[in-house]
Amino acid sequence: MKDEPTLRAQALEGNEILRLLVTDQASSWVVPLPLGELVIGRGIECHVRLEDSTVSRTHATIRVDPQRMVSVKDLGSANGSSLNGKPLKGEAPIKPGDVLRVGQATIYLHLGNPADGQRLATAAELKRRVVAEIERSVRNDCPCALLEVRLESTSSTALQTVVSLLRPSDTVTEVGPTRVLVLLPELRPELVKQQAQAVIDGLSAAGIRARVGTATAPLDAADAESLFNVARAAAESAPPGGVSLPSEIRRIDLGEEQVLVGDPDMARAYAMLERLAPTDISVLITGETGAGKEFAAILVHQKSTRRAGPFVTVNCAGIAPGVAEAELFGHARGAFTGAVQARAGLIESADGGTLFLDEVGELTLAVQANLLRVLETSTVVRVGEVKPRDVDVRVVAATHRDLESDVRAGRFREDLYFRIVGAHVMLPPLRRRRDEILPLARSFLRAATNGKPPPALTVEAQEALMRYTWPGNARELRNAMRYVVGTCAGHVVRPEHLPARIQEALATESAPTVIIDKPEGSSRATIPVQFRPIAIEVRDLEIQRINEALEAAEGNKTKAAALIGMPIRTFTEKMKHYGIARDAPPRSSR
Repeated sequence: MKDEPTLRAQALEGNEILRLLVTDQASSWVVPLPLGELVIGRGIECHVRLEDSTVSRTHATIRVDPQRMVSVKDLGSANGSSLNGKPLKGEAPIKPGDVLRVGQATIYLHLGNPADGQRLATAAELKRRVVAEIERSVRNDCPCALLEVRLESTSSTALQTVVSLLRPSDTVTEVGPTRVLVLLPELRPELVKQQAQAVIDGLSAAGIRARVGTATAPLDAADAESLFNVARAAAESAPPGGVSLPSEIRRIDLGEEQVLVGDPDMARAYAMLERLAPTDISVLITGETGAGKEFAAILVHQKSTRRAGPFVTVNCAGIAPGVAEAELFGHARGAFTGAVQARAGLIESADGGTLFLDEVGELTLAVQANLLRVLETSTVVRVGEVKPRDVDVRVVAATHRDLESDVRAGRFREDLYFRIVGAHVMLPPLRRRRDEILPLARSFLRAATNGKPPPALTVEAQEALMRYTWPGNARELRNAMRYVVGTCAGHVVRPEHLPARIQEALATESAPTVIIDKPEGSSRATIPVQFRPIAIEVRDLEIQRINEALEAAEGNKTKAAALIGMPIRTFTEKMKHYGIARDAPPRSSR
């Protein structure tokens, strides 16, 4: 709570009072709003003082007239104000639930009852408020949060202790002897964990042990049911005396792009890339198409000592064999028909920086041989010349192919393979990064709306996104969200708004068994034939055989893979894809 100058205005009459809930980058506080005028700004004389260099000395005013009508006015500030996401011009009415942005601060008009301070509510009342806050958060890009407090034992003082730790605008509900729910409107995601920890610390000081799960809208969920479920799941996974967030999503800025990392395997891969980046060792990044290999390569470059140099991408799969030599190594004037002037190749263009060889496995053997010579000698010879030119590049390569198999089959040079695989980092496919699917989808939705409030994903749409296997990985998910923004006319996304191929794949996956009898009069016996999609038949057979092999091999994956003639890498990938645990393999879904 911040101290504000006394307001010389008549107090409001009635059972409910108006308050301003103010949040900035570091804290939040509540300001009573009586009749009269209240000044917002950076100056010491202001009633709401914001320590923010982007805020004018006297920035805006909020006025309450005798009829309890409230209006807000920008005082010609240098950087302006916005109301519900739109620039504020002159004076405009403001009602409870509206959101005013002044500099880095968010100011929310709240109508509450002074008798109960932090409002205790029934479960039904809390749900209605959660629905309203989520709608507001989606419409005005103002996050809200839900905490689920789990007590280790019943306590007669826990509820009032929680209430005493919160703001007047927060809502508290007791849903059982050891469960308390807290709605926190207008709280940025970075402050949610801080508030949850304050609740735990306050309860601990009162001799009450607890743990807290958190969920933030619209980041973790964009509808009430999902928000409750996410908070419940987070509370169940929280350690005693600790706070659990639904997904510790890390955002890595790569210039104009941003990478979200929340899956443990992906986090380990990116941690390895960040450790390798400052060295000059060559890196091979493998993963399925669309898994984010180019972003990983950009990270290596930006975290390296070469970040001031060029980052040159070579799409090895897109270079025609006839011009590959000239594109990569450059050419002299007159080296071939159409070579009207000398030209540096892509490798020379990367001098002093990073050369990213995307889909390196698609290069022909002849080009591989010349590339190897460049990497071994640090020189490049242009087509049509004999004099080598010095070149200093750090190589990062990527492929979706199994290069080890290609080496054994003679499709890829072994010496080049060992030259580019100084370190090998594998990116997991999106279907294995379940915690990242919904955050990525929401991030792509926001990016596709060009600053406008993105549509919200319904529970059914979220379930559909989680069920789909995403063969095109994050690239397919991004394109799907762009399609949704372009075709969805409303403010919510339902399964029927998803691209047709996704709807068809989900419908096929859940298709029921079809039984067809032989036609009457057939000379053969009439035997009912059961049909199911072949993909489901294959999936169930693989699950069954993998489980049987694991049981026979007593959990030894190498022996189990050998029993069914499957490469150990493929065997391990399929175990992860089907969610098969080594110690307790699940049975087939047949």
